[in-house]
Amino acid sequence: GRPLFFARHMQRLFSGLAQLGFPSLPWDTPALSERCQKVIDENEVAEGVLRLVISRGSGPRGFEPPSKAQPSLFIQAVQTPSVASRETLGVCTAILAPWKVDPASPLCYLKHLGALDKVLAKQKAKQAGADEALFQNINGHLTEAAASNLFLIVGGQILTPALHCGLLAGIARRLLLETLPQPILETEIPAALLDEATEAFLTNAVVGVRPLVAVDSRAIGNGEPGPVTRAAAEHYRRLCVQAAQGGAYD
Repeated sequence: GRPLFFARHMQRLFSGLAQLGFPSLPWDTPALSERCQKVIDENEVAEGVLRLVISRGSGPRGFEPPSKAQPSLFIQAVQTPSVASRETLGVCTAILAPWKVDPASPLCYLKHLGALDKVLAKQKAKQAGADEALFQNINGHLTEAAASNLFLIVGGQILTPALHCGLLAGIARRLLLETLPQPILETEIPAALLDEATEAFLTNAVVGVRPLVAVDSRAIGNGEPGPVTRAAAEHYRRLCVQAAQGGAYD
């Protein structure tokens, strides 16, 4: 019945708007919070997903942003089971996307609507009988999945691609980096390291921690969710429960 980790999402949103050169908004974080809560309450969404989109506003055709624009706001709340209420882990499989990303592109680091490369990669994954697509950058280092961040366990160490490799700073990713008892190393991860991983999992704020059990039909470890993955999933679930009760990390 209330947005989880709202302040973190808003911090990333306003950072992205600044990087895109958006005009100043008529809404600050408290105003957006009030509007989001109104949508949740009026639609009676006790558990679900909240989507908030801000556009620059209407303007003439062409690529040049309008000199004067009125930003527009779209808020949607959809009923669905929350991370906190799930008792089982749904595993997933992936392919390596057939194209690579350039970490020099500013779009790698922004949560934006122009994610057609992610849409096409998900289509490729479905055609191959997989659930997700993993991206590599032009240097051959893993970055992220279409809508999730990636974690590998290699030699007992949890690894996740460093942001400079060209990926979105996920909210769930940051929460695990800050709070998971076992340390996580942010680093460059060659795609070949998938063969050495004993476990892997994907994260995003909506689904939480999702075990990744195979890539390109090759099993990760024994092809089952491992103890580190299970511990991370339970840890994130507890963070969601705490946030829902008005606790820390929001």
